[in-house]
Amino acid sequence: MSKRLPILIWLCAIAVAALAVLRANYVADMSAFLPANPTTNQSILIEQLTHGSLSRTILIGIEGAPSETLAKASQELTSAMQTSQRFSIVQNGNPESTRKDQAFIFNNRYLLSPTTIEHFSEQGLHKAISETIDLLGSPLGLMIKKIFPQDPTGELISLINNLGFTNQIESAHGVWVVNDGQRALVLAQTNAAGSDTDHIEAAVHFIGEQFDLIQKSLGANLILKMAGSPVFSVNARETIHSQVLTFSVLGLTAISCLFLWVFRSFKTFALGTLPILSGIICGITAVSLCFSTVHAITIGFGSTLILFRTSPEKEFGLETTILANNSTRHTHLHRGFPGTFND
Repeated sequence: MSKRLPILIWLCAIAVAALAVLRANYVADMSAFLPANPTTNQSILIEQLTHGSLSRTILIGIEGAPSETLAKASQELTSAMQTSQRFSIVQNGNPESTRKDQAFIFNNRYLLSPTTIEHFSEQGLHKAISETIDLLGSPLGLMIKKIFPQDPTGELISLINNLGFTNQIESAHGVWVVNDGQRALVLAQTNAAGSDTDHIEAAVHFIGEQFDLIQKSLGANLILKMAGSPVFSVNARETIHSQVLTFSVLGLTAISCLFLWVFRSFKTFALGTLPILSGIICGITAVSLCFSTVHAITIGFGSTLILFRTSPEKEFGLETTILANNSTRHTHLHRGFPGTFND
């Protein structure tokens, strides 16, 4: 029993560590390697990478059907995305979908307006109100008449002119289209940060699932196309994951075959890999307990260091010598598992 006690302790420790490995929180966010105390420019860059509009914007295109069918698909997809909690903004050119943005711009018109302090002086207010009154006689009079009591200085008009809404996207059947109505456009922005690849991936897959349901309900052979930083990040991670898995399996298979050929014993090979696997499991457990999360890149570096440190010579005590008298190679076992090798 005393001889088996260390083995039992080791098995219990590995079982607990394996449970911790299964329940660990793994991340692949490269922003963890950004400066801890960034400068002003670096802070702006980090903010844009994580919460910027471009890092969370997805451009969706629907093709493969007449414009009326594309409009229906665009409306149904927009409605499904708006009801979910994964997107903060979903626009397809429908006036109903822009009311929230219109209300936001109007309520924050003084904050967004390019006017200066002099604009709100006595002379500035008199001039601004006079210009707004003059606009009542223009083609915009009906619109300005409705908002004149809330916006007598014409801040909304100044804001629209400053934004330069000159080139409007083509619209058909109440939705945005391009290529003469051959493609319907939907613009979406995720709630998740641009660095949160897991939630970004869930949002992208949600769009694909809803598109498949809409395609079946309409009975049309539609084509879905998506672009934007979130889509690129999801595709990049899937490509990296598949390639890493492929090369890892190939590398592990090659090393296993090499060790089996050298040791000529599956028992010896299994006993030799146990310390390596134990080290990897314990390392992941230690990182998870100390830092609450485990970065994927640390697993790769840590496993590589353990493999380099645990070489066959150090693991089994093998030494290969070349005898000059007969040029015969002999392998001697100094420590490890007595009786496993024969001279």
